[in-house]
Amino acid sequence: MKTKLSLLLTFLSCFKIVMSQSPLSIDDYKMLGESQYVVVYEMSYLKDISKPDRIYHDEIILEISGEYSKSYSYKMFHYDSTYTDSNKKGAHNYPSPKSSAFPVDVVKNYKENDMTVYHRAPSDGPIFEYEESMNLFDWKMTSEMMEILGYSCFRATCDFRGRKWNAWFTMDIPLQEGPWKFNGLPGLILKIEDENGDYIFDCIRINNEKRPILLYDYMYEKSSYEEVAGFMQDAHNDFNAYNKRINPKGSMSIAKRDEVTGKVTFREVGANEVVPKPYNPIEK
Repeated sequence: MKTKLSLLLTFLSCFKIVMSQSPLSIDDYKMLGESQYVVVYEMSYLKDISKPDRIYHDEIILEISGEYSKSYSYKMFHYDSTYTDSNKKGAHNYPSPKSSAFPVDVVKNYKENDMTVYHRAPSDGPIFEYEESMNLFDWKMTSEMMEILGYSCFRATCDFRGRKWNAWFTMDIPLQEGPWKFNGLPGLILKIEDENGDYIFDCIRINNEKRPILLYDYMYEKSSYEEVAGFMQDAHNDFNAYNKRINPKGSMSIAKRDEVTGKVTFREVGANEVVPKPYNPIEK
């Protein structure tokens, strides 16, 4: 039988590295406001279009006050919380994320009609910060209806940065809000997906809940959407070059697993070897 070898893991300086983000301390923060609603979405997304059966999952938390909202990954928050608690206890080894988290937080400022996006680059890369208008989406209303969580919802569509989106929103909750950057419909978005099914957000809970909306005090790198999109594309085009950029003294090895025997072997990546990573961004 012909042995098939598959690229599974990369290692940097003897530590496991995947295309995910390193956890950070959440000890330092400022309070943006107090939520009136907390909406939870189950998110599923496809990172590698050549492997359509490998779906990643996360929960996106949307905290809404009268002046601000914040959308963020619960999985990333959990990693950060675990890291912070371990750090306080003097631990030197921290658990690695078991799976990828959606690396984007979005804070919407209703008074200014803009949003600030915080995008974590893979591994120990920078956390980018950039601003955009909230008026990004040109929604087209339809007469189609569907019931979600007991709410009557209408369907709206839009084209946005390379994807066609279908959104289901309810006017029973007159909040022009949704997960991630989505906003601008005359009711809360309870479900939204792109036409390929690569990215899906399904609302699973809506709570009237008061809790602080926090912005963590990280070292953000000011940028723009265009610059961040280019940076992320370059990182995935050649992960070896990206690792050298963020850790010049590090080395990188590739692990291959024999699919018949299960044996794993390693080899060091050459200095100029290109190591691409699958990339299917939410904004193409």
